[in-house]
Amino acid sequence: LRDIQKNALVDFITSRDPRNLNHLGLLTQNYLEESSTRLAYGDPNLPHLSTHAGFHDLIREICENRSTGEERGCAPHEQADSIEIHRKSADQGDASAQYLLGNAYLLGEGVPKDEIEAFGWFRKAAIQGDARAQIIVANAYNAGEMVPVDKVESLKWYRKAADQGDALAQCCVATAYLNGDGVQRDEVEARKWFRKAANQGYAPAALFLGRLD
Repeated sequence: LRDIQKNALVDFITSRDPRNLNHLGLLTQNYLEESSTRLAYGDPNLPHLSTHAGFHDLIREICENRSTGEERGCAPHEQADSIEIHRKSADQGDASAQYLLGNAYLLGEGVPKDEIEAFGWFRKAAIQGDARAQIIVANAYNAGEMVPVDKVESLKWYRKAADQGDALAQCCVATAYLNGDGVQRDEVEARKWFRKAANQGYAPAALFLGRLD
């Protein structure tokens, strides 16, 4: 990988946004052979792609550097203070705080790692219309992580985020229609959603449109 890609991977690993797993795939799409179809749909297949020669070693190197202090996140006491602030707001129904608290549980930052607890907070935020959380809930149902696989439920949440204008979600909706995941296969509908995402500059959507034309 080029240095700029390595720097991007560092940013991904140190980020607190789980949605960046999708963007990790996009950063390496020129490096991973025939990856575009799987990357556009989100999280489920990326672990398989990460076994590509050299890629896994790079991820491990970055993680080891972070653990030795080369790439630092928040100090433990700062994380704890932040969690308490988020929890108070989340308990009062703040969707953004619910999303951030879910993220903390998912990554084990400031609290013990707990995917069930994480999903509960993400779902609360998603119900209130947080597009970031809606995509994570959709990814979970799509991959069978934190919850059983449910393609119909997955598409429902992707669609909610897509209707808010999220390009990644629009591309996921398009891919569902293209593959017939959770819905009857409909290439016309797939093109419509790919075009919406492509019009926002989302590269994988433009790539799919080119292949469909």
